[in-house]
Formats: sequence, C-alpha cells, structure tokens
Amino acid sequence: WYPDGMAQVTDHRHDIWTILVSLGASRVLNVDYARVLMEDGDAILFGTQKHGVPVAAPSQGGRLSLVFMFQPDAQVERACLRLAGQDVPGYVKRERAPEDYDDVDDWHG
Repeated sequence: WYPDGMAQVTDHRHDIWTILVSLGASRVLNVDYARVLMEDGDAILFGTQKHGVPVAAPSQGGRLSLVFMFQPDAQVERACLRLAGQDVPGYVKRERAPEDYDDVDDWHG
C-alpha cells in the first residue's frame, strides 16, 4: 500500500518472476533502466530485472500493488523473451492440439 506520493520502494531484484497489478493512483515503476507509468488496473510481467517505485508528488493519491511471484519453466521463460523481441536459441513455438479447440457448448458440462 502506498498512501501517497512520498511512499516508495527502493530499486531491488528477486530471483523469481513478477506479475504486478496496480490499483489506484498512477505511479512510475522503474524496471531496469525503463520508467513505466502504471495506471489504475494496469498489469506488468517482468523477470529478474531490478525494479522499484520512486518518490512522487506528496499530493498524489493512494495506490495498491498486487504482486504475484513465480518461477517459470524453461519454455515459458523462452516464450516471454521471444515476445520481448529477443532471438532465443532453443525456443520452439507450441502448436495447439485439435482437442484445445473443443466446441464452446462442451465448456458448460
């Protein structure tokens, strides 16, 4: 919980991946050397990059961050890096099996 713009988290890193959901007032999130404006309802996925929330204007409203941390398997990690535009050796795009396209009516049991 960030009650106002003076609340901050110094830059740090984790050995696991993070999905962060921002609720409330807009705040800047530092991710490595990028500054990302997180607005109400925004979500971001990042790996082990250094990240933090710098001080903002004292009059800025409150903000809540929902943080989910996880360790991706190797294929998920390669896919995320590929989506980020990196050439990833060993990345193999998974094709959906025909049974993944079942009729919508079957979902209702």
